[in-house]
Amino acid sequence: MMRAQPNSRQTRRPRGEAGISLVELIVAMTIMSVISAMILLSWFALSKSYSYSVTSNKARDNARQAIARLEREIRDAQGNEATTEVALVRARPRWIVVSTTFNDALNANPNTLPRLVMYRLYRDGELWRFHDANRDGVIAGVDMSPPDTWPAANPFNTAEQANGEGRTLLVKDVVNDKVPSVDNPTPLFRYSRYEADGSLVQDQVYLGSTNRGRVVAVQVNLMVDINPERSPIYTEFQTTAQLRNQR
Repeated sequence: MMRAQPNSRQTRRPRGEAGISLVELIVAMTIMSVISAMILLSWFALSKSYSYSVTSNKARDNARQAIARLEREIRDAQGNEATTEVALVRARPRWIVVSTTFNDALNANPNTLPRLVMYRLYRDGELWRFHDANRDGVIAGVDMSPPDTWPAANPFNTAEQANGEGRTLLVKDVVNDKVPSVDNPTPLFRYSRYEADGSLVQDQVYLGSTNRGRVVAVQVNLMVDINPERSPIYTEFQTTAQLRNQR
């Protein structure tokens, strides 16, 4: 007598045999996706924070070095006996020219005449330094008399950055021409002098050697965007340089 075969729909999984259902698989994949997304978001946030820290620290360091160098060269400015020019050769809101032997390879010689050094802020937000490298009394490749009417549009030709004598890029992303607004920018340089009655007067422009010869101090106000191409974060660097050889 033959034994009846069991119905296939009545077949049960043997005891001890492991397995997961489709629902359990979907739940596990969802949990793993959420965890992976959290890990990736945390990594992107940390990477962005690190990138910002590196960029902002570099911008601050460049600005500090530039303003420290600027202060020393202005402070040690001196008149040129050969040309009878005063120590402060140009006094404008976006640029300054001084006659100095500071940071000059020949300054150990007391007979060395001072050379011209210029700091100029361009419309692209870059602050450059130029100097008279061949000591002929001019800074080649740079316009020494542009119509710098403040706060009109920045008039300087950026081609000077490639052709100017002794050129050095000091700081990028300078925002003086934009802060607090384009119509009301922040002067990079302000100049202080004493009147005959002893009162102290501060202005953004001094024309003529007589007026420039009365300037006793230069205030530098450098504003830099330390978070370029993103939400702007402005940092302000200030110093005052006393023209000790012109007082």
